Amino acid sequence: MYDAKTGEQPAKCPSNAHAKYAAALGRHVVLKVLSLVLFLDQAKTSHIMSSNPPLFCKEASCKSTRDILKSFSSNLLRVGYDMDLDRVLASFGFTVSHEQRSRDDDTLLVDNLATGLRNGFVIARLAERLTSDWTLSLVRLS
Repeated sequence: MYDAKTGEQPAKCPSNAHAKYAAALGRHVVLKVLSLVLFLDQAKTSHIMSSNPPLFCKEASCKSTRDILKSFSSNLLRVGYDMDLDRVLASFGFTVSHEQRSRDDDTLLVDNLATGLRNGFVIARLAERLTSDWTLSLVRLS
């Protein structure tokens, strides 16, 4: 920018400064996206929110954090090959494991008690929310 006090023009940037800036910005964005994915994965697996909302939309094509990492590496990272970000993160001691199942997409709204609580799954999910024991809907009869 022009300095009004001294009347000096700014020095021109070297031609590679823009490339260096773009590379640094790209690394920063990748770091922030990976941090966000890791944070959300840990938040869902440790149930830090008492309401435990779903992480992905019902209509989403990716329903797990591994799928998000795979999609991110294949669509947005231009490294010339498919990078397995899950393996790269595991080498640094980070693992992602959250997977949203179809039962997590179900709503637990009950309009009529006579018909709404016929489904045992809804009762189990309601009991999970009341007791904060997130394993009740995982139990299956053999």
